Amino acid sequence: MNFILLAALVLLGRPDVTKSVIQIHADAFEHRLTFEEVLLVRKDSVDFVAGSGDNVQFKWDDSIIAVIHTHPDKGCERPSWQDVSTAVSHHVPVYVVSEF
Repeated sequence: MNFILLAALVLLGRPDVTKSVIQIHADAFEHRLTFEEVLLVRKDSVDFVAGSGDNVQFKWDDSIIAVIHTHPDKGCERPSWQDVSTAVSHHVPVYVVSEF
């Protein structure tokens, strides 16, 4: 797990978020799932959403305080333009969990 993600977990300081991130990291890189998993970190809960690239869909609402998701494909370790756009337009951090 990369340093930035570990810093995010510490900053969020929530056991439910930490447990969820560990799970999606294991799914993507130990179990080699080929689809993206998204964690919608809400003020009082964490929701899982799964999909593939642009097909990941969820309804945005103001209770979302962060988005954490996997990029399981090699060569896609950095946030995409969609990730940056989401962060800017909704004023929330968007974290990418990658193998590197």
